[in-house]
Amino acid sequence: MCRFHNIALSALACPAVALALLAAPAGETAAQAAPANWNGFYAGLSGGGRFADNSWATTNIAPNLASQLTNDPQPSASFDDFAPRFGLYAGYNWTVAPAWIAGIEADLGWAPNRNRRAAIPGTMQRDFVFGIVYNNQPYGIVEQDWDASLRARVGFLVSPDTLVFATGGVAWQAVKLTGACTVSGGFSDWCTQLHNESHSDVLTGWTLGGGIERMAGNWLVRADYRYADFGTFRQQFFIFDTGVPFDDRLTANVAMKTHTFNIGVAYRFGAH
Repeated sequence: MCRFHNIALSALACPAVALALLAAPAGETAAQAAPANWNGFYAGLSGGGRFADNSWATTNIAPNLASQLTNDPQPSASFDDFAPRFGLYAGYNWTVAPAWIAGIEADLGWAPNRNRRAAIPGTMQRDFVFGIVYNNQPYGIVEQDWDASLRARVGFLVSPDTLVFATGGVAWQAVKLTGACTVSGGFSDWCTQLHNESHSDVLTGWTLGGGIERMAGNWLVRADYRYADFGTFRQQFFIFDTGVPFDDRLTANVAMKTHTFNIGVAYRFGAH
């Protein structure tokens, strides 16, 4: 279940003003008025939220002593999470036709996405007679912090100072997977040994989105949305091999997608 929380956009000096500028009525259409100068370099700050759409599927579950009883029949589960996101971005615009703007943009952001789940999908052990779920199940954690992208932009001027745009390109996401069977003074009910492992990586994927941007003097105010797909992060956990049936290993396959919502304020340099 996706749960969205209130976000304090502290990265913006005055978000209410930013939203007011975006909501202000547009003037004449681009065809009716002299075009504004959108050309040049800009840089700014953004604040918003990132929804991490993560699906964990467990494969290659080794035949260990615990799994000779009864395992969880569902080897996959959602590790979704929503977190506030803050970032910075910079880019360059060119006017390619009277009402068309093209450009390139890079951005870097951070959000503390984290979801912990017990048991790891596919490992929940139950009593084979009464079906009772045992305590001390192994747990998994999916974490994502910084992200970045390099994108092309193309936009249409619905008025001289208002741009609607689409954007897409390459994206990167820092991730960490943790798997653990840790019980103080004893063993997990599923693992035959104690384990606590973390594995980090930076995934490369693609992103696509769009938004609206308003120009006021040298200032650019925007609201946008982006979807990103980073494929599947595969990692083997709990390697302890002394021969069947004493092997805890399993493979985590975590499909990672994100939905990012931002409000941004940028300054355009060299405008005249």
